[in-house]
Amino acid sequence: SSSSSSSSSPHGEQLDRETRELRVALLDMPPGESSSSEVVRHAVDEIGELLRRCGEAGGAGGISRCGEIFGGGSRAVGDVVGGGFGGANDAKGEQSKESERSNGRSDNRFPLNDAMVSSLVKAFLTDATGSLRAKAFLRSFVLPLMMDMNPITRAVTLGCSDDVGDQKKGSKCKPASRVLTSLLTSLARDRPAECVESVVVPTLVLKKKHVPSASSEFEASFEPTRFQCELISRLLRGKDALSNPAIALLVEEVLPVIDEETTASDAVPTRGGMKWTENTMPVLTACLNRQPNLPDAVVAKLADEISYCLSPPSIQSMMKSMKFSTLFHVLVSKYGPQLKSAGRVEPLKSAATRLKTFMRKTIGLSLKKLS
Repeated sequence: SSSSSSSSSPHGEQLDRETRELRVALLDMPPGESSSSEVVRHAVDEIGELLRRCGEAGGAGGISRCGEIFGGGSRAVGDVVGGGFGGANDAKGEQSKESERSNGRSDNRFPLNDAMVSSLVKAFLTDATGSLRAKAFLRSFVLPLMMDMNPITRAVTLGCSDDVGDQKKGSKCKPASRVLTSLLTSLARDRPAECVESVVVPTLVLKKKHVPSASSEFEASFEPTRFQCELISRLLRGKDALSNPAIALLVEEVLPVIDEETTASDAVPTRGGMKWTENTMPVLTACLNRQPNLPDAVVAKLADEISYCLSPPSIQSMMKSMKFSTLFHVLVSKYGPQLKSAGRVEPLKSAATRLKTFMRKTIGLSLKKLS
């Protein structure tokens, strides 16, 4: 890839070294100092210049490379990214030693605060920035702020995956700051598709490439938090809301994808996609309420997922859930004709009889009208 070839050149090594040095300098800064407007401005200028040079050297790959190093130094080693680079392991070794001296473990914290990232977005993302570079940039610099809101991803990123069980209890969920909320709102308005693909979807659906240190136990326990879902729901309403094509993309990307490889070998297939919980289902409901144009296959897949949720082993938690019933009702009322043409009305009628909420009758009647 362009990022590995650019990193193996002397010019690439120089950029890697400068990025790593700037990262360490930012991490070593006292919290009070890092929020002063002068420091923010200076940091943004330096990172912007590095990104410009990384982009020239390796395009979107160069920007991703810069983001990898910024996001956790130790994850940006040649054998992980693909394609080695001379001298970097020594630099990494020195940095790890320094980090370990300061906090007893390798330091994978993201070094930029919300204010720095917000200013960096304004400086770096212009109308002239192409889609590939924009996606690489958002994944590298905005997604980490979203991941930091979730105690589970935070624990794994910081290398304390033993705490995942405790974190699951949700004791340390972080609400979005005003700065992050306004940043996401402006990205939803100005860069809807890139915002969905690089920030929103990876927040809702765990992707190994965004959390390389994730174990299978972590993947199984991962779910978005209430605060993350509330923030994403805000992007679906109001004058600056995501466009309908971006919402259609979001719905498509969060649906389960049955992993064919594991289906062949395991009794229970691996279900990818977003976990349907009391926090995530309202996000999907808000998407469907906007009535984006969804391909027939996506509407059929939504119907199949509803039927799946009303059969063992999920049925116990779903049959009494008002949020699930609301999602079921919105799908039927907004996408009736497509459900009919996809042959999903009868399976949904059968599934609706297993609901234990007062909406069971309403959903049943709506489906009856379609058949």
